[in-house]
Amino acid sequence: IEKARKISNAAKERKREHLLTLYLEWVKQAYDFCDYVWGAWAVIHHTEKEVINSFPEKMDLIMSLEQPIEFIKMQKALFEMPLAEVAKKYGWLKIYSPYDTPYSVEELQQMKRGLKAQDLEQQYIQFERNKKEFKSFIGTVKDRELKKKVVAVHAYAYLKTDRIDTWRIAMYELTAFFEYLTTLYPSLILKDTANFSVEEIQALLRDRKISDLEHLKLRSANKALYFFHQGKIEATTDENTLRETFAALEAKNVGVSELQGTPACKGKVQGTVKIITHSDHLQKIQEGDIFVAKYTFPSFTPFMLKCAAIVTDEGGITSHAAIISREYNKPCVINTKRATSILKDGDVVEVDANKGTVKIVKH
Repeated sequence: IEKARKISNAAKERKREHLLTLYLEWVKQAYDFCDYVWGAWAVIHHTEKEVINSFPEKMDLIMSLEQPIEFIKMQKALFEMPLAEVAKKYGWLKIYSPYDTPYSVEELQQMKRGLKAQDLEQQYIQFERNKKEFKSFIGTVKDRELKKKVVAVHAYAYLKTDRIDTWRIAMYELTAFFEYLTTLYPSLILKDTANFSVEEIQALLRDRKISDLEHLKLRSANKALYFFHQGKIEATTDENTLRETFAALEAKNVGVSELQGTPACKGKVQGTVKIITHSDHLQKIQEGDIFVAKYTFPSFTPFMLKCAAIVTDEGGITSHAAIISREYNKPCVINTKRATSILKDGDVVEVDANKGTVKIVKH
């Protein structure tokens, strides 16, 4: 966050040489930060299963929060501050990429209508209860190694969101930098410059020409395939390659009518699938739909509450989807691996979160 703010300040002053130095420092910080990002998946794959098997009756407590995440702080602030101030302080919570737009006053006003101040107060009281109850419980765990694992899983109920929030703030701070880059190439828009590679940004700041702007425009329009090749990430926008690759991937899903995942909150419902792969898709959600996503973010929460059930490709028992589903008693199946690939908008499915299955009833 600090490095991103320095870049933005330098961008406003248009100091190109200094910008390059700061940008490369930020890149290094971003790569180092990935250890924190991927730590959550290490906990999911190497620790959670043992903890679940050891304390199945304590999972609600183990996955509980002891302190509010930033999204909950923002919700509370809606009742305590003018909305313009809330937008200024927490608008970044809607951002994941530098070209995303922060929360507007109108959006916050709409969010506030669906909340009750007393419910939020109770939430804060519950955080304190969770803290006391977990302290009491962990004191009963005698196996030192198992105790460490339980503490790690419990901590990640908060840390999984914290690491994404940190990334969101950094992206918000970098917006001024990517806006500056558009001034160096008037034909480019913010989404174009935000999709530059590290090498392309270095070239641009060194006053070199970007050779293939058409390729860049296609990447910005989500018409590119990224792959790891000879130690680096490359991208292709060749239509034939994209078509053949997607056909091969989709062939693996033909005939699949049922998915198996991990129950996060029990229950059994039927509903219409809505695939959410970007915040732009949230407006599709109607009361009673089945919310299907690779994973979820706190900014998705108001829309998740409209749904009959939640299904995700990824995530563990302390993922955002799992926590929200238990807090609001929504049937939830996580870690299905490929729900967003197999299911389509409009499919009617049966979500059996008692068994951890998602069955297609009607295409």
